[in-house]
Amino acid sequence: MRLGGPIPAPEQQTPAAWIEAHRARGYRAAYCPLPIGAPDALIADYRTAAADADLVIAEVGAWSSPVSLDPQTRAEALDKCKGALRLAEAIGARCSVNVVGSVGSKWDGPDPRDLLPETVDRIIDTLREIIDAVNPVQTKWAIEMMPWMLPDSPDSYLELIARVDREAMAVHLDPVNIINSPTRFYDTGAVIRECFTKLGPQIVS
Repeated sequence: MRLGGPIPAPEQQTPAAWIEAHRARGYRAAYCPLPIGAPDALIADYRTAAADADLVIAEVGAWSSPVSLDPQTRAEALDKCKGALRLAEAIGARCSVNVVGSVGSKWDGPDPRDLLPETVDRIIDTLREIIDAVNPVQTKWAIEMMPWMLPDSPDSYLELIARVDREAMAVHLDPVNIINSPTRFYDTGAVIRECFTKLGPQIVS
C-alpha cells in the first residue's frame, strides 16, 4: 500500500519541488497538485515528473453536489466534476473523487430526501452523465462512502456500481466515513475486511 498526505502549497510550485516534498516525507502517493483548468503543458510536466519518480497521483477532488435541486448549484457542480475527471485523465491520476451530493442545503450534509427512490435515480443519472461526458480511458470516477448518504456500506456501493453500469465507475475507499454505529465502532476490523472482500478488485484509491 502506498501512503501519501497533504503537501503545503509552497512546496508544490514546480514539479521538482513537488516530487522532493513527497520523497522527503516518504510518500509514494499524492493528491493532484494542480487545479481544474491548469495549462496542458503544466499538466504534462507534473505527469512526467510523477512517472519518473514512481509517485502515484491517487485522486483529483471534485467536492460538490451535482444532484443539487438548485439549477445553478447543480450546473456548477457538474462542470466541476467533469473538469476534475478530465484533469485526472490528463495527469494520470487513479481517479477523480466526490461524494454523491445532497438535495439538501449543504452539499455533503444529511437530508432524509437523499434516500428517496427519486433521489437515488437522480444520483444514478448524474453519475452516468459525468462519466459519459468525459469517457475516460485511463482513470476512474469514484465516490466516497459517507455516514449519512449513499453509498453507506460495501453492499450499497456494489449496488450503485451495478446501476451506473459504466466501466469507468470505481471505488475510492475511506472506511472511516462509515464507522457510524456502535456495531461498526466496536469491530472496525470487520468493517475493513468486508470492504476489501467485497470491493477489493474495484478499489483505485
